[in-house]
Amino acid sequence: MDNKQQSLFLKLEILWWIITAIIVLGVLYPIYSKVPDNYPFYFANILFIVVFITFTRLIFLLKFSFLANWEKIKIALITITPILLFFLVNELNFFQTFLDEKGVENFLAKMSIPEQETMRKYITAEMLLFGVGSIITAVILPIRLLMSIWRVRNRGTV
Repeated sequence: MDNKQQSLFLKLEILWWIITAIIVLGVLYPIYSKVPDNYPFYFANILFIVVFITFTRLIFLLKFSFLANWEKIKIALITITPILLFFLVNELNFFQTFLDEKGVENFLAKMSIPEQETMRKYITAEMLLFGVGSIITAVILPIRLLMSIWRVRNRGTV
């Protein structure tokens, strides 16, 4: 890979991280603006969104990423992903348990009843969307990386 191509891949990577940051801010802004202090799931929410977007991008656009020809990093990701998968499932389970036992009303108490219902639906929908999406992509990505390693070694493609 020549310097021009590496430079292009680096620019694409930076662009994707900027897009991911904008999506994180866009998704979390309604929650932050209504529930700034006592929302206990900011970290899990950010992690779900970043993992979902990044892993989806790598699954479909691996040959256009910096990882395309870095076998050792692919192997490291394959090794780390099960640990991350366990953590993601645990965080989603924690969210579901929190909803079942306490409900989101704990941190939405200062809102009117219609606002609480709207925010409850929003928080539940986006957490489940990105949580389940991140778990699914964390299962698929190692398979895609293994395929990529095999292709690079046997066919010379990503």
